[in-house]
Amino acid sequence: MLDRKKILDMLEKFPIPQNMLQRGMVGLQSFIKPIEIVLTQRKIPDFGWSDSQIRFFLDFLANLDSSNDPDVIRIGEREARISTPLLYELTAGFMHGVGRSGNLKGAQPKAVGGSLLNSLSDTFALYILKKCGLKSIKGAIVVPMSTGMTIMLVIRGIMRQFTDLKKKTDIIFPRMDHTSPLKAIELAGLECTTIESIYGEELLHHSQILKQNTSGTDFMDFINTHGVDGVYVPIQDIKDAITDSTFGILSTTSFFPPRAPDQITEIAKLAKEYNIAHIVNNGYGVQSPTFMNMIQTAMMEGRVDAIIQSTDKNFLTPIGGAIMASPNPDIIKKTAESYAGRANAAPIVHFVVSMLSMGIKGYSAELVKQKENRSLLEIELKKLAENIKEQVLNVKNPVACIMTLKHLTEHQISSLGGYLYNLRVTGPRVVNPKVGHFGASIQNYPYPYIVMNAAIGARKKDIQVAVAKLGIAYDQVQNKITQEMKNKYI
Repeated sequence: MLDRKKILDMLEKFPIPQNMLQRGMVGLQSFIKPIEIVLTQRKIPDFGWSDSQIRFFLDFLANLDSSNDPDVIRIGEREARISTPLLYELTAGFMHGVGRSGNLKGAQPKAVGGSLLNSLSDTFALYILKKCGLKSIKGAIVVPMSTGMTIMLVIRGIMRQFTDLKKKTDIIFPRMDHTSPLKAIELAGLECTTIESIYGEELLHHSQILKQNTSGTDFMDFINTHGVDGVYVPIQDIKDAITDSTFGILSTTSFFPPRAPDQITEIAKLAKEYNIAHIVNNGYGVQSPTFMNMIQTAMMEGRVDAIIQSTDKNFLTPIGGAIMASPNPDIIKKTAESYAGRANAAPIVHFVVSMLSMGIKGYSAELVKQKENRSLLEIELKKLAENIKEQVLNVKNPVACIMTLKHLTEHQISSLGGYLYNLRVTGPRVVNPKVGHFGASIQNYPYPYIVMNAAIGARKKDIQVAVAKLGIAYDQVQNKITQEMKNKYI
């Protein structure tokens, strides 16, 4: 990228001493060197770049697109014409998008820079997921769609890869109360067979259920590991639901408590035994070494066709992207070929920029801080729970904590989220199973509750202030706090 001799030949015509020019080149080379290394090695740098380096890199790639050629004659119907230079800034110059019609990862003749960026994003994704524990994956692609839409695309890709599965009509879904996967299944043209979950404490105290639904001891260990107040879908119930019309199983690692992770390895063994697909919804699971190791073991001992994770939940990007990974490169290819139309480059740009800005060292540091903040959240919530006679439940979620709301009335519970919103706290989830069970991922969860999160990117101060304001809101809904007290704490 940088020809030192050519630059010096040009600059020596100026009345500047040679030793000064040589010194100037040292700084320029230091600026350019990380970019040359990334283009050569195609992996995330160890240390994050400055914003000026990232902008230079994006401009370099964007100017390879034909739409940014100042002398190009554009007469087609899709020529990246824009109404204002602001749109150039908002797209980082990649106005032609990425991919080709019918292939998300196809090289685009009018978007050479966008195609290079698209390819680089995939190598970055593969690199970071392997670093985080998925050593058996053979490929990964950044998809410019939400996690739910990516699940739908992956289902279609698996159908293209395995024609015998294309004839199947339903997918087994261990209950997880989120509409995105349900809509993904519907959009893919399959029926959803939902397998109900059971409260962990109930499973442990009724040994006959364990004997009927699992191998027994292993599942008991699994429940104790992930928390007795979690909700679980027994593996035997999933096995009993498999029929000749089953396309596959959509399992889940990470969701809001009280939902515990599925037994991913056991599900992978079932998928292998019955020759059906297995897709893992790993929404925000990259932050959890436990979940990543679980998936890695599942790939080694059974069948895993695809693992899907959100870019915004795991990699500090704006909403709108996901990463699909697989131990089977053919599924990656078929999934990319299932995309309809050309794709928006923005989620691709966002992921690459985020990885360049943090580097491996910076991302690793964020994961350490996330783990510390999760511990802090539990400590602070337990202090609050003790003061208000509530309880932090035993659900070992890597990102979130769950606290009961046993001493609030139905109306007070329904008002709590609004009070927190007015106190400028966003993100908590309040669920009252007596009013509606959707959200708890189980029919009859024994407690109303609130979920607080400490995901990647949250600050220590955020955790402390949010819990303090939860205490204020709890008292407010019970009319136990004055405006003067509120002002004192806020």
